[in-house]
Amino acid sequence: MSKFLIDEVKSSCDNISCALFEENIIRIVQKYNNSPAVVFQVKNILRSYKIFGEIALLLSDSEGLSRVRELINAYNKAYFHYNDFILEDFFNLLQTGNLGNVITIVSKGNYSRSVFYNFYTKKLIKFSSQPPSTVKNYVLEYAGAFYFFSLILLIFKVLQNDISGSDYSTFCNKVHEYLHLGILTGFTSYIELAIPYQYGCIAEELMCLASADKKRLVVITNPEKRTVK
Repeated sequence: MSKFLIDEVKSSCDNISCALFEENIIRIVQKYNNSPAVVFQVKNILRSYKIFGEIALLLSDSEGLSRVRELINAYNKAYFHYNDFILEDFFNLLQTGNLGNVITIVSKGNYSRSVFYNFYTKKLIKFSSQPPSTVKNYVLEYAGAFYFFSLILLIFKVLQNDISGSDYSTFCNKVHEYLHLGILTGFTSYIELAIPYQYGCIAEELMCLASADKKRLVVITNPEKRTVK
């Protein structure tokens, strides 16, 4: 069997990570309020895993939820145009307190600190209102949306007394000027191949390939579960 005939290919990303210099967020805040106390507040939130608790305070009443939706919708319309179901999943996770189970955001480092963002696809599948196939097909959009939306809400939480509803457009522009500077730092991807051959034939073929160059290809078979890694 010299070649495998592949009927179907499925691929997606399990984990996606990016980083943004903490100073970029500080610069956004200072455009509105240069008070040392406010700057300290932002740094403390980012460095102590408090971001989701702070964002949740925006939802203390129906008016707060309305402001959050208005801001996110304005930001999405101006720069991204993410699908409505992605926004609804974000709002639902935010309201149920599960956003912190799907993503993590924390500032680390010594002299030059960075805000590290991690997105977990499998955890989103557990909480999403969409079927797993939809989440996997739109995983990059989900990861991007949750990154931008979470950070803009943090900044808004700190500066809400300095921003009026009529100024959301200007606020989004100033925020995006720095948030889009985030750099992709890693991702874990996988691929599934639907191959119309029996397990024994596939395992045997791959074992032959592995024995030819053990440094580049390692094959692990599990006859009981009929899997090949």
